[in-house]
Amino acid sequence: NMFLGKVVIALFLSLYIAIRGYRKKSLDFSGAFAALFVGFVSVVGGFSWTVILLFFFFSSSALTKYKADIKRKREDGYKEGGQRNFEQVIANGFFPTFICLLFQVFSRLEVHRYLYGNFYYFNAKDYPLKTFLLVCYLCCYIANTSDTWSSEYGILSKKEPIFILTLKKTFHGVNGGVSLSGYLASLMFGSMLVGNSNEILPLFTQLAVVLSYQYPIVVLCIFSALFGTTLDSVLGAIFEYSGFDEEKKIVVKQPGPNVKTISGLSWLNGNQVNFLSGCITGLGKYLIFHFYGG
Repeated sequence: NMFLGKVVIALFLSLYIAIRGYRKKSLDFSGAFAALFVGFVSVVGGFSWTVILLFFFFSSSALTKYKADIKRKREDGYKEGGQRNFEQVIANGFFPTFICLLFQVFSRLEVHRYLYGNFYYFNAKDYPLKTFLLVCYLCCYIANTSDTWSSEYGILSKKEPIFILTLKKTFHGVNGGVSLSGYLASLMFGSMLVGNSNEILPLFTQLAVVLSYQYPIVVLCIFSALFGTTLDSVLGAIFEYSGFDEEKKIVVKQPGPNVKTISGLSWLNGNQVNFLSGCITGLGKYLIFHFYGG
């Protein structure tokens, strides 16, 4: 049974991701449990979904550990390896996982397409529902991962970041702080996803017709990376609290004694902002793709 085989593969691969993430301290125990569910649904979905998820997980984990000694001094509550918890995994993975699940429920695909050819449906005119779900999935992960790349590289910048609402210099670690190095990292991620969706995946479909539907994704991937990073910064600047602890000499996310407020309303935390920016980017970019490229 082909489907049963896919379920077994999905179970083993998702277990590997969860256990490896826990051992490498990329996830805590609750985060590993959440990653097991996210990974299982995505792998059952097929090759295309799995590649994007794996790229998101492994690249984000690696960048979190990059130059940890500097980040430890600049980040409040820094955890070795990242140790993402249940809330963080769900904030980044719930919406695209739900999209992947919907695709499987509503799609009746031939076996070879189900295994390899998911991105054949980047064609809003002939396959509106499938294209909607695929674009939402892709752009949501682009937004989440490009924001991670931007944050992990940006905080290492020797220059002070710019506060996105005032365009004035601010401290490293302030919600809404952006930098050139961060945006370049975001752009680099978008470009890499272009290679993934536009060049690599069609090779596995063996369907030449795929290529004619992939070119709008080039612009979509890059724009989604930049838009997602910017949106996350704007939402963070407005709705997330940032303060400077005069005693510890570090930016903190909660008000308290000796903490001078810098920005933000304390309405949302970082996970909630990530969830919103990913959802908005996924849904919004589909509208652009539908009217201008699909």
